[in-house]
Amino acid sequence: MKFGFIHIFYCALAVCLIESCSFNGPSTTDEPQGKDYVVSDTMPLNLSIYLDLSSRLDRKSGAGISQSTKDSLIVNTLIKKFVRIAVKEKIQPCKNQMRIFFYPSPNNPNIVALSQKLNIDMTAFNNPAEKKQAVVNMNNGMWDKALGDIYRQSMINKHWIGADIYGFFKYKAQNQCVKKGYKNILVILTDGYIYYKDNAQSEGHIYTYITPKTLNDPTSKMKVPDVSGLNDLHVLMLETNPTDLKKFDRMHDVISDWLKGMHINDFYIGQTDDNISNTQKDIDNFLDRQ
Repeated sequence: MKFGFIHIFYCALAVCLIESCSFNGPSTTDEPQGKDYVVSDTMPLNLSIYLDLSSRLDRKSGAGISQSTKDSLIVNTLIKKFVRIAVKEKIQPCKNQMRIFFYPSPNNPNIVALSQKLNIDMTAFNNPAEKKQAVVNMNNGMWDKALGDIYRQSMINKHWIGADIYGFFKYKAQNQCVKKGYKNILVILTDGYIYYKDNAQSEGHIYTYITPKTLNDPTSKMKVPDVSGLNDLHVLMLETNPTDLKKFDRMHDVISDWLKGMHINDFYIGQTDDNISNTQKDIDNFLDRQ
């Protein structure tokens, strides 16, 4: 998959980095220069991206746009925002982090290896030159290629074991996505059908999953796992896409109640949209209000 406008942006941004980034010390006088930078003005950013690599990728929109294409554009939007924040901070004081997650890990080791190339921790670099090079590397097409390869291999192999979003929140989110002193944002790309066969449990009308059947039950609820420490986690769930679009409000309410039960009070659940610019606005609005 090739995204020309993203490549053009990255090339221009790389030039700006080379010509204008200063490494004389952290900036203390810069004011926010627009909505792309607001998130970095208070705390460093800890951005986690959870990819649901399941049969949802086989679905196409009414406009014929593949889900893998939409996912790739969304992740590239997040990468672009991460880079802009780093540039605004003049690189040196930047402590931002970004990681890609699957849970459970795909059976394909190549996909896992590719995802590691998309992880970055700006505190891991020893000097400003290394930090600058890391940001430049995000603009040279390597990240775009790795992301494209992840989705291409997923679509070729189609060895989908599902996405255990319930288990991720129960076992992983607090340790992996919450960092003290950071603005912790978890972006989840999923159709909203929170289902993993090896973790499917129910008690009466309370479930560890969401399916079309549970959505048809007006009394159904998601089981709230026994977790703590998620009150500092901000969740942006994008591309929710019930097979019956009339069920979106019901899906939204079930997921909302589940997140609130885990004391996650700042979240946004966005429905799939063929116009990627609308999704990009959702991303901007969510990150900027932090």
